[in-house]
Amino acid sequence: MNVKPIIKQGWLKVKTASHSKWHRRYCTAQLGIIFLSSKPNSRYQDWIQLRYDSIVNDYEQSQTASSEYSHLPFVIEIRTKLDSTRDLLHAETKQEFDSWLIATKRAAFSQNGGGIFGQSLQETYDYAKDKTSFVPLIVQHCCEHLLKYGSNYVGLFRIPGKQTVIKELRDMYDRGIVVKLDKTYAPATVSSLLKIYLQSLPEPIIPDLDFDSFLEIGCSFKYQNENERDEKISRLKQTILNLPDINYHVLKYLCLFMKKISDQSSVNKMDSENLSVVFGSNIIRPPEKLDMNMIKGHNFNLLPLMKVLIDESEELFNVSLQ
Repeated sequence: MNVKPIIKQGWLKVKTASHSKWHRRYCTAQLGIIFLSSKPNSRYQDWIQLRYDSIVNDYEQSQTASSEYSHLPFVIEIRTKLDSTRDLLHAETKQEFDSWLIATKRAAFSQNGGGIFGQSLQETYDYAKDKTSFVPLIVQHCCEHLLKYGSNYVGLFRIPGKQTVIKELRDMYDRGIVVKLDKTYAPATVSSLLKIYLQSLPEPIIPDLDFDSFLEIGCSFKYQNENERDEKISRLKQTILNLPDINYHVLKYLCLFMKKISDQSSVNKMDSENLSVVFGSNIIRPPEKLDMNMIKGHNFNLLPLMKVLIDESEELFNVSLQ
C-alpha cells in the first residue's frame, strides 16, 4: 500500500462546504487531500478534496475578503470551477497562513507539475512533466527572458516589479499552467518572480550538508594570492562536482546566467559583487541552527565565494560563453 507523503500538519480553524460553522481541526495535507481530525494521531472526521482544477484563493487582507468572512485576516478558500461550494481554512498568524497556503497549493497542484513555490528542487523535478533538464522551468523561463529583454535594464534585480502581475504569474506556475514570458512582461517583474521563487526554496541551491566545505574555500578567497589561485579554483571545482546532480545543474545554470548579466554591468550596473549580494543567500547560506553572530560572520566570508562562482563560472563548469 502506497502511503502518500505528509506535506504539512497542524491546527487550523476550518469551515467545510458541508458545515455552516467554524471548527478547530488538526489538519494533515497530503497529495490531493487535506484530512481533518479533532486531535493529532486520531482517525480523521472529514476531509477536503484537492483536485488539479481546484481554485485556491488567499485572503490575507480582510478588506479583500468576501463579506462572509471579512473579519478574519488569514483565510484560504478552496473551490472548483464548476462547483459553487467552498471550503475555508483560517490561520491565526501570518507565518502559519503563508506556510499553509504553500502547502495547500503543493497538495493540489504538485502532481500536475505545479505547487513549485516552497517545494524542494528534487520534488519539483520528480513531479515535472519534462525531465530533459534538472533546472526548474520557472528558472529557465525567467533567465531566458532577462537575458533577452533585461540584460541592459538599469536596476535589474533592484527595482521591484508590479505586485499584481507577479502574483498572477506565481499563481499560473503554481497551478502547473504553461507560461510564456514574452516582452510584455517587464524585466523588473520577471526578476522579482525569480527572486521570490529562489527565496521560497526550503533549502539553498548549495545544501546545508555541503555548507562547511564551501565556507572553508570561501574564506580562502578573501585573501588575494595569485600563486594559490589555480589551487583554490581546483578545490572549488571538485567541491562543486560533489554536489547532488540537481543542485549541481541548477548552480551551474544560475552562475552562468549571472556571468552573462555581469558582462553587461557597464549598462545595467549589476556586476558580480552586486549580484553576489542579491543572490548570495539563495545560493548558499548558513544553517538556521547557528546563532546570529555566526551567521553574520559566515555571510561576510561567503561574498568572496559568490563573486568567484560568478566571475570564474566558465572555468568552474567547463563552459565557454563566447
